Amino acid sequence: MQGVPRTTGELKAVDSHVQYLERALLKVRRERDEARAEVKVLSTRVAELERENQTLRLRLEELERLVFRPVKRAMKPESQTANEKQGVGQNQPVKRPPESYRRRIPAEEEVTKHQHHGLPCCLTCGSLLENRQTLTRFEEELVLAAREVIKHTIGTGFCPRCHVWRSAIPVSAQPVCLGEQLKAFVGYSLVLARLSARDLQALLGEIFGLEISLGEMMHILAEQAKTLTPLWFLILHYINQQASAGTDETSYRVQASVQGNHLWVRTGCQSEHAVYLVGQSRGKDNAKVLREGASPEMGEVSDDYAAYDHLPAEYHQRCLAHILRKLRDLANSGQLEKRVLRHSRQAYTTFASLDRDIRQAWRKASQTHAPTDGPAYAALKERLFCWARPKRRDPKKLSSVKAAVREHLDSYLTCLRHPAIPPDNNHSERKLRPLVQKRKNSFGVKTQAGADTLSVLATVLYSLRWTNPKPLAAYRALLQDPTQAETLLSLQ
Repeated sequence: MQGVPRTTGELKAVDSHVQYLERALLKVRRERDEARAEVKVLSTRVAELERENQTLRLRLEELERLVFRPVKRAMKPESQTANEKQGVGQNQPVKRPPESYRRRIPAEEEVTKHQHHGLPCCLTCGSLLENRQTLTRFEEELVLAAREVIKHTIGTGFCPRCHVWRSAIPVSAQPVCLGEQLKAFVGYSLVLARLSARDLQALLGEIFGLEISLGEMMHILAEQAKTLTPLWFLILHYINQQASAGTDETSYRVQASVQGNHLWVRTGCQSEHAVYLVGQSRGKDNAKVLREGASPEMGEVSDDYAAYDHLPAEYHQRCLAHILRKLRDLANSGQLEKRVLRHSRQAYTTFASLDRDIRQAWRKASQTHAPTDGPAYAALKERLFCWARPKRRDPKKLSSVKAAVREHLDSYLTCLRHPAIPPDNNHSERKLRPLVQKRKNSFGVKTQAGADTLSVLATVLYSLRWTNPKPLAAYRALLQDPTQAETLLSLQ
């Protein structure tokens, strides 16, 4: 037979070649296994990089939204819930009667001046008019008061019996001082009207012809804060005696920062009062300071920031609105793949429906002043737990939200067991907004002393605005007599 080895040498050669081929096959198989392992590692790494890239794109999108403030656009139809498509739960246009577009007719006691305009004859030809009538119209005008300079001639003398100098009225150290009404107006304008010091300086100079330095303004604010500091603690005590309260924080720059660059707010859920703490760190100790004097049974409302986990509160409600806003941003994101985007929109739609049912149950419990019954509570809790289960297509942001919900499942439903606690922290966020707007005008404060001053004045002035119909007059009265605080601030 051809090709069959016949000799021992040929057999050895064939055996050597077979061994060579076996070694080559083993080498190829080893390289193949190594290549497969490398491909697996690279595939895992690519998947990780894709997730990181997706997370970074989402973060960049959030930063662009914060920096550039794009015009709000209507939500895409595919990312809307059924109620949103129908307009349920949104602000609907209200049909207003024609009278609502006209100014209110002033009461008789509000009229400060009366002018009569008679017309006996025609202004053109001089003929006597017939069927004459009298019409009444009101004109509301603003009277810009001029600067008033009061020269005081004060009698003084030495009392030989008391051995002290006496004066008819208190004598200021400087020959020229500012009046109390002007000082109250300075505090009102810089804090409540959110003017910068330069703007107020220009306003007083252009309209009233009054020159005032920036140093004088800061001195006025410091003196007012010193007078009203006890009211900061009084309002905080009033808030912490309510059934529930909310706390929130945001950044607020202090140029010569000593303690931090954050602003804290504490609001009572059963009132409109608010306490501010400016120029502090974001640490948990500030949240504890704002809760001082509160009983453990008092409800606490906050977002999912970890600092609030250390508060001595038995009933803690985590904000549902924060989750809804995060999911809505995901549903409208332009940085997700189509499959992930569809999945995120479905998650948003499901949670929006669940949020609506939770709020409906809470409103019912609030009206009856009784907690939600066991079966209804268990059903909502089961739905929330099922929604929070991790899924393969969850982007990292959605995974983080679901993980937080799973970890603190009961605290998202505290409002159903204790109806005095609201399901969100929107009340506190609304109270933060005025100082955030002031931050845009003045770019924060310069010193820690200025931050402490702003904490006191913002607390008193904004609490007056939200509880008193005449905040400026009430502020002047408080500066004269702080013991009227309970009446003027509605703290009874």
